[in-house]
Amino acid sequence: MTIKSIFLQWSVAIREQERLLDDLAKWTDVNTIELSDIYMDWDPGVSGNDALLSIPNAEGITDLRPQLLGESQLNVLLNYMELVRSKGFDVACNFTPLFVCLPDESSMACVDVRGDPVFFSHGFPMGCPNNPTVRRYSEVLLREVVSTWSQANRICMNHMEYPLWADGGMQELFVCFCRWCEEKAEKQGIDFKRVRYEVETLYDGLLQDNRHGSDPATILSAGRVMGYLIRHPYVASWIKFRLDSMTEYVTDLVQTGRNVAKESNPDLKFGLEFILPSMATVFGTDFVTLSYMFDWMTPKFPDYLPGTIIPKVATEIASASDGSWNLEQTMRPIREIFDLGPGPDTYIPVSNPIPDILYLNAYDLSIPARQMKYLEPIVGKVPIYPYLWLTNNDLDHMRGKVKAVRELGFPGQFVWCWENDLSSAAVKAAKGVY
Repeated sequence: MTIKSIFLQWSVAIREQERLLDDLAKWTDVNTIELSDIYMDWDPGVSGNDALLSIPNAEGITDLRPQLLGESQLNVLLNYMELVRSKGFDVACNFTPLFVCLPDESSMACVDVRGDPVFFSHGFPMGCPNNPTVRRYSEVLLREVVSTWSQANRICMNHMEYPLWADGGMQELFVCFCRWCEEKAEKQGIDFKRVRYEVETLYDGLLQDNRHGSDPATILSAGRVMGYLIRHPYVASWIKFRLDSMTEYVTDLVQTGRNVAKESNPDLKFGLEFILPSMATVFGTDFVTLSYMFDWMTPKFPDYLPGTIIPKVATEIASASDGSWNLEQTMRPIREIFDLGPGPDTYIPVSNPIPDILYLNAYDLSIPARQMKYLEPIVGKVPIYPYLWLTNNDLDHMRGKVKAVRELGFPGQFVWCWENDLSSAAVKAAKGVY
């Protein structure tokens, strides 16, 4: 079945019940409802302390004292999934174990190049795949979701990557240097201290105030990056180490899920949601190697990447140039390295608060086509359903995104939107869009 999915926050789903499902059935082609393994409000600024795991028990991680839904609350969620299925929709679980739902538990977090733990914006530790406690937490969470979410058809394994949000600064992109990574690397014969030195040198170099008279397009060009990696092989070995570590983690986790599903839900399918294809390897996701163990793949084309993450990184780099570089100059070569297109001449800041977005006109409709060269190794070998974002209620832009992926041969998609996109009027207005 072709997947046409939409993500619903639990708060909206439980409040709206049949109304929303009936509207989606009437006005859209959506056939799958994606729900989170964490019961919380995903809007930025909401504390992770309000988050609860959507499972009945946590045998195997009780020492971590996870916060679970009570039996009555869980039954509400399970009954909602039955309602979803009765309305003809599939149920997909958005499974995010590396957003560790143990707020402020720094011992499970990735460690950046400066030695600090990395947290997601909601206060969740960004778990390291080499940390045995993170692996234990992930396996227990998946086991419980698979065995409890009996109405689920699909498990969407999401954010199987190292931190990319840079909420606390660019140093958060340079991970992981925890004791577990060091121990594993040393066992593999990798000089981890030398790796850390070269990675720290790379980080410092990006922020050095030595660019007067230099063009950002030269300093940050793909050729310069390639030359740097050739001259600094330990940085290249660090990238490879991250890839191998994440691949091992995901492989073991998928096998755990499939083993449990054999007994409790044998028709359950597993898919991988991964960041922009050109960027995936840099952040640790070897989607080509992993594709062979999944039932479908979902590359993301998110507005927040060109509209928030790259601007944040570019602002930090430009600020170190003592005013010789501006934001647009700095963003352009970064966008070109990752095939996001050159971007607009002038970025338009958001006038009203929008979750995760700083600039409205940063997403270019050519992005899906530009990314196809990176997806080529898996095209035709596994079903592919891109992930798209409905931003700022801009249905015209969303229509262009859907058109772009249809022209590339993708028959379906996953969609992320926010609560104001799910009123009766908003869903009706989306007729013919997705």
